[in-house]
Amino acid sequence: AMRHWNFTQELESLTNLTWIETRNLDTAMDRIREAESVDIGVVLSVQAIAFDPDYVLRDDYYEKISELSQRIEEEGLGDQVIMVYPIDEPMLHARNSPAINRQIMREQLDQLNGDLEELFPGKPLGVIYNYKELFRDDFEIPLEYDWGGFDCYDNIWNCDNRPFTSYY
Repeated sequence: AMRHWNFTQELESLTNLTWIETRNLDTAMDRIREAESVDIGVVLSVQAIAFDPDYVLRDDYYEKISELSQRIEEEGLGDQVIMVYPIDEPMLHARNSPAINRQIMREQLDQLNGDLEELFPGKPLGVIYNYKELFRDDFEIPLEYDWGGFDCYDNIWNCDNRPFTSYY
């Protein structure tokens, strides 16, 4: 279950986590409570809270994420969050944004990830990169990330004329 979709109830017998991404804090809290009710962990994506449509950090991101963190703790739901996810495919978004570039995205991630480590102490930070990033000369995963991955939506046997496993 991810982003604006919610399939937590439908998938509860098949998974151990659900993906939550919404800018609306009440909706996020409802979805975290729902996950708790079916004993499923939460990957909490803060992308919609932290970034505007051009992938520039919002002026109010820290206050909004801080409020969400406080609400989670006040309700005793901290153990439900198994990972915090700052942004999906950050460098692909930087490449496609008219407002930023790769360097600005790296700077924003340094700032945001530091804030997330403070607001969600002990929670791993995760990232998924687009597979096209993996062979760039300047590819690096910031040290703040605990979990990293990549995706390819083409075909597991033919991802840009290579099998998916060759990207490992």
